[in-house]
Amino acid sequence: MHVRLVLSLVVLALPVAVTAYEYEVYVGGPDSGLDLVYRDGEFVGGWPGGVLWTREFIPFEGCCNEIDFIPLPHADTEVIAAAESRLTEFGDIYIVMEARSLEAVHDPGAVAWVVSAEPDVRPEDILSMAQFLRAKAGFVREGWLGFVSDRGLALTGWGALFVQIDEGTLTGAEYQPYDYSAQTQLREWGVIGPDEEYSDHPEANGVAEWTTVEGIAPLVEGTFTLGYAVRFE
Repeated sequence: MHVRLVLSLVVLALPVAVTAYEYEVYVGGPDSGLDLVYRDGEFVGGWPGGVLWTREFIPFEGCCNEIDFIPLPHADTEVIAAAESRLTEFGDIYIVMEARSLEAVHDPGAVAWVVSAEPDVRPEDILSMAQFLRAKAGFVREGWLGFVSDRGLALTGWGALFVQIDEGTLTGAEYQPYDYSAQTQLREWGVIGPDEEYSDHPEANGVAEWTTVEGIAPLVEGTFTLGYAVRFE
């Protein structure tokens, strides 16, 4: 009996393993394009601005994390407040003011997110490319609507493309058909509302791909794929 008691005390005295991470969380809301999360210096994920926090989702594990909370330029104050409140559940927050320039894009009908990225891709490269794409939404809309010959088809609603950046070069865009994952994600995030359509037109899809990659893209580094969605009016 005495031996059992001693063993029990030894077990209780053993330290409990704790997993902690250092995070960088970039938040800006819709006008700043993307919300980004890095863990221990490596890319974790990126979502349309504001979606991450309104959906109350963040892929943190363990406890006792240290979180550098980085409000992006032109940050939406309500989104920032919601993000800060949410992050307090996951660790100690240290607010870091972002010094780099990031142009605001006031277009609720243009969003971007990260489909995939190598771990070492820098946040500034992802953000710059996302804002470049979002700023082109008017050009993409014009091309989509202007090329279609069958005006009887409904072309209102959203459309989405996956845009590839290989070693810093924008190499191509691929339109995502109606039943692909892009449409599902956009609906789950609430980007596409319950009363909105998803467009998929064989003639216009190729034009959307071409207009997306047309022009001089910003100078970036790394290999990553962005999702890019535009609401065609």
